[in-house]
Amino acid sequence: RIVNKLDRKGEVVFMNYGFCNGTPISDLHADQEGHRTCIQLYDQLVSGIDLKDKHILEVGSGRGGGLAFLNHRYKPAKATGLDLDKSAIKFCNKNHANESLEFFQGNAEKLPFEDNSVDVVINVESSHRYENIRTFLAEVKRVLRPGGSFLISDFRYDYDMNDFIKDLEASGMEKIVDVLITPFVVEALKIDDLRRRDLVSRLIPRFLHKPALEFAGVVGSNTYKSFESGSWAYFNYHFRKDD
Repeated sequence: RIVNKLDRKGEVVFMNYGFCNGTPISDLHADQEGHRTCIQLYDQLVSGIDLKDKHILEVGSGRGGGLAFLNHRYKPAKATGLDLDKSAIKFCNKNHANESLEFFQGNAEKLPFEDNSVDVVINVESSHRYENIRTFLAEVKRVLRPGGSFLISDFRYDYDMNDFIKDLEASGMEKIVDVLITPFVVEALKIDDLRRRDLVSRLIPRFLHKPALEFAGVVGSNTYKSFESGSWAYFNYHFRKDD
């Protein structure tokens, strides 16, 4: 919400921690280069999934950059973003929306979509804030079409992972991919460090610099150290709803 209020030029369109595994996307546009690691987090998450002519839904779409990238690159029939924050939705509809891409305000634990209406549900760095993850997963399963995919990339404390895995296994969806990507997130934060510090310096009032740098995950922050030490585990999961 602070970013939505202070970023008047719309510089911050991604708010994830990024991904870098040494195999960069080779054909980004010049205006996307500054967001490379953040874009790569989305791109690797959907790797192996055919999005063309599908209806994709991102729950927790934030500033919309990830969904806008996927919509442009993979040409789904329809891309829908949902976020709890009304100001974020206003920003997204002003800066990203087009005839195939739209954004709505709504609650992840009560998705405003019909049963069996979406082909792919995407969730990036959002689920750790939900009050009831099982309710969210039940809603994901409800709105997915038979054979549809749920793709989630997020982080947890290492000691919370067992409970989270139990929640996922109780969802009634079939696990297809289960992989930890923490080292690749750490590498992305190293590469993106100067850009993140610059954004905080220019956009955030000085008295908020310390918490903003923590939120941004700059090198040396407690956030960065948590990923580097492995006390925060960053993961990808792909689940599929039964046919």
